[in-house]
Amino acid sequence: MDIKLETTGGWPVGTEGRARKTTRGDGYSTVKAYARVIISGPDAWDFTRKSYINARLGDGGDLTYMPESLKVWTGLGSEVTIRSGTTSGNGANYYIDFDFSITKRGRGHAAFAKQFAATLTTLDGAGALQMTAKQIVVDEIALIEQKEAEERKVVKLVAVASYLASSFREKADILVQYSERKAALRKERNDMASSLLTDDHLEQIADDQGVNIVDLRKQVGEALAKLDRYMFMGG
Repeated sequence: MDIKLETTGGWPVGTEGRARKTTRGDGYSTVKAYARVIISGPDAWDFTRKSYINARLGDGGDLTYMPESLKVWTGLGSEVTIRSGTTSGNGANYYIDFDFSITKRGRGHAAFAKQFAATLTTLDGAGALQMTAKQIVVDEIALIEQKEAEERKVVKLVAVASYLASSFREKADILVQYSERKAALRKERNDMASSLLTDDHLEQIADDQGVNIVDLRKQVGEALAKLDRYMFMGG
């Protein structure tokens, strides 16, 4: 796909949550940072129609892209996710915004939130979040190209198979027609032979040659069968 990718970041890290346990559940803190991938080029719109980035990340694919400094929080009882929003654009450039989220629930969540914010701020400042977001898009492009290549192979296979089937059917029709013509010719020749080799004719020849009429009739039948095998081989 003919696509150009750029990234941007530097948005403020945001925190949301619930200070303490209520009837709606435990207290929690969620800290989020953001990165944007800008998609341009002749195939940019085509990509936005075919991309399933958010579904892929939501199925656990985000763990593949998680920076190590975020993964460590999962071992400390925190929830870490990468999600992408809907694609927006103006016909020339399209944007996919990614959020990197860390959540801690229960006692001490506010203290954890400060550490989360520090980690995400450091990653954002180093460009790590932008690079991660870009890699996700790069891999999505590769997946789309692979799928389209496989679809083209299937289309080509179907086309070749259809051509062969049509060709074989045409040849089979020719062979059937030939077989039918051969059968018709055999019948025509046998009918002609029967009309020529009447009993009166055979009796006259048997008398002239001094042979037994029964034996002569038998030998003529066998000779005609041999001619059939020779002249109508395979019929």
